[in-house]
Amino acid sequence: MSNRTRIGVLVAFVAVAALAFLVLKGGDSDSESSAGEGSTSHLRATTPATHVVRGTVVVSKDGAVGGVKTIEARSGDRIVISVTSTDVSGEVHLHGFDIHRDLAPGKTVEFSVPASATSVAKGQGVFEMEMEATATQIAKVQVSP
Repeated sequence: MSNRTRIGVLVAFVAVAALAFLVLKGGDSDSESSAGEGSTSHLRATTPATHVVRGTVVVSKDGAVGGVKTIEARSGDRIVISVTSTDVSGEVHLHGFDIHRDLAPGKTVEFSVPASATSVAKGQGVFEMEMEATATQIAKVQVSP
């Protein structure tokens, strides 16, 4: 088989593959108009986006560095809280969600929960995060409707 024949077969194969892709893609005519002018994206979300609320708490033997951190979220949000220890070890407890993490000096633990996962009816309220052994509050999570 000559090089010219090989190139012809390759071009035909690519053309067939492209045609098959377009046929299988099907009726996606509204995706281009909904993507916005100048957009090349044809992707559509299949599930609603979740708003993520992030909080960071640094703790030392004296408690939360800079004071008790307030983290505000709404009931549909995902709450992600990172707790870092400078020099203390112990259990961190997020009340209302009943989640515990063991913390060590120089380490970080993460809490990631949907705001609606509280043990309280309707998942709304103010929930303490504390160093469990000393009952030292390090943060409070406020979940509103």
